[in-house]
Amino acid sequence: IALPKITIAAAPADTICSGTPVTFTAAVANDASTPLYQWLLNNTPVGTNTSVYMTDTLHSGDRVTCMLPYIFGDTVTTLSNTIFVTVDSFPNAGAITGPDTGFKGDSITFSATAPGGVWNCSNTNAIVIGNKILGVTTGMDTVRYILTNACGADTANQIVSIWDCPS
Repeated sequence: IALPKITIAAAPADTICSGTPVTFTAAVANDASTPLYQWLLNNTPVGTNTSVYMTDTLHSGDRVTCMLPYIFGDTVTTLSNTIFVTVDSFPNAGAITGPDTGFKGDSITFSATAPGGVWNCSNTNAIVIGNKILGVTTGMDTVRYILTNACGADTANQIVSIWDCPS
């Protein structure tokens, strides 16, 4: 008689965004009886005696496995494959630093606390070149720094007034 074999899979995936619910499903082969399931999260028992385990509180580095106790004369335990979880966090654009006023024709430099974002302006009073804006016409403009990853986007804003050059 062949011992039972258990394999598990994660949906939507083993790499998720923070707070995303994940459903782990076990498939058992070579078992004519009603299997008993013991889910393990980092080797600690979780879940109930069912082929499905769902959670939304995972952290990067968590390990999920399922144990299948099988009584064949003596109790034999079969372990599933292990799923290693990676949890990505939502982006945080942080803060923009730079002056809140400038003159037409001036190049104003801004910086952001988080690397890898994209700069833009909300109006046509200024144009963006990298992390610098160039005052084009007088008025107010909102400088935006947008940081995006697989989990979403976050925006930091700063209002800038563009003035006529002093005479």
